[in-house]
Amino acid sequence: MIKVIGIALFLFSCFVFYWLGNRAFMRRNQFGLEGFETYGKALAIRAFEKIVRIAAMLGLVIGVIMFFAG
Repeated sequence: MIKVIGIALFLFSCFVFYWLGNRAFMRRNQFGLEGFETYGKALAIRAFEKIVRIAAMLGLVIGVIMFFAG
């Protein structure tokens, strides 16, 4: 059962990395720069994405550990 949870956590973390990359890609303009409406939104969105990216990295590591420990 621990292996299944580890695989699920790993796959969910991979999806989160894909989702974050897609969000950043969709914000880019024709010059390759990320466009935000305001400076405050830029700070908030980048901080949120950094926190989510750290959580996804922890999920990847914990998922691999659970898979090999189970």
